[in-house]
Amino acid sequence: MPKDQPIPPEGIGHRIKHLSYSDIGGRPDSVQIMSNRKHLYVGHMFGDGVTILDASDPRRLKPVSFFTAGQYTRTHHLQSSDDLLLVANGANIVAMQSYSDQRGYFENSLAESITKRKNFRSGLSIHDISKPGEMREIAFSGNAGAWRQPLVLDGRALCLCFARTSMALPIIACLSSTSRKSLNQSSCRSGGCRA
Repeated sequence: MPKDQPIPPEGIGHRIKHLSYSDIGGRPDSVQIMSNRKHLYVGHMFGDGVTILDASDPRRLKPVSFFTAGQYTRTHHLQSSDDLLLVANGANIVAMQSYSDQRGYFENSLAESITKRKNFRSGLSIHDISKPGEMREIAFSGNAGAWRQPLVLDGRALCLCFARTSMALPIIACLSSTSRKSLNQSSCRSGGCRA
């Protein structure tokens, strides 16, 4: 495609077919998307929560619900497995930063860029998503450090990795999804996860 031509509404790409569009319930700042039971769970960088879309007809995506993580809280990493959704909660840095120009964004550290400090939720929340379109928080682990991408080992264990500023190595915790009544947290030892 020549550089001077605008991108067509259906998009461009090799062997990619445009099916539909959604403004994600008026929150177009999507970061990561997970699917479960014909629904999409969309994390937001500055939308302060997770949008749930009915994708039973992929040509007609419909927003059905929004789960708020709390004001000034982004939901930048999601992972789903076996009717559970892990959501990393962190600072909505867009709402707390101010830059005089684009150069400030690239030259300042994250800590230096936060000029409008606000209270936010930090940690990992675990949600039951067994009922399509509904999302129910069943556990939360607060963390003053930074949550990393949750990992899914298989349909039985959900693992997450986080780092604290005072620790040199990340810690991995595993949560068993085989029992809804008790999620057992354990640490990984000798490279193996014991749940």
